[in-house]
Amino acid sequence: MDFRKVHPDDAGKIVRLMKEVEKTSPYMMMEGGERKTTPEQFKTFLERIGDSSTILAAEGFGEFVGYVMILTETTRKTSHRAYMVIGIREDWRGKGLGKSLIREGVEWAKERSLTRLELTVVTDNEPAIALYRRMGFEIEGTKRQSLYIDGRYHDEYYMAQLLEA
Repeated sequence: MDFRKVHPDDAGKIVRLMKEVEKTSPYMMMEGGERKTTPEQFKTFLERIGDSSTILAAEGFGEFVGYVMILTETTRKTSHRAYMVIGIREDWRGKGLGKSLIREGVEWAKERSLTRLELTVVTDNEPAIALYRRMGFEIEGTKRQSLYIDGRYHDEYYMAQLLEA
């Protein structure tokens, strides 16, 4: 498995992957079919973030099969932290790819002297919570009734990992 930064020329590949992940996972922010982002729009987004934020993709057999997106902040008071989002194609889940993506994301953050990575996770997504805990994330709080999935409200945990400075 190769891991690499997603470049603007990869916009079509990453948008396809994001839409596929959203279609097969109830825990992503958008539901299947809800994302209307075009490859051209995403290319512009990738050009705009440059090297300040990143999307790192796992690539196997010429296809993206998973990604970790790390979005940094720009104000002086918050520039030490970033928000992390992970998406994995359904047929690659449960095979250790999430662990590898988190490792890649943490390494990227450390290289940029970030000291805090944050994420949110639905409280009943037990496999993801277990993974995040194993990778050093801790629950810091609960966002009550944060998401509306399949006709009912779900809470999310705020989780974070403090990185060595």
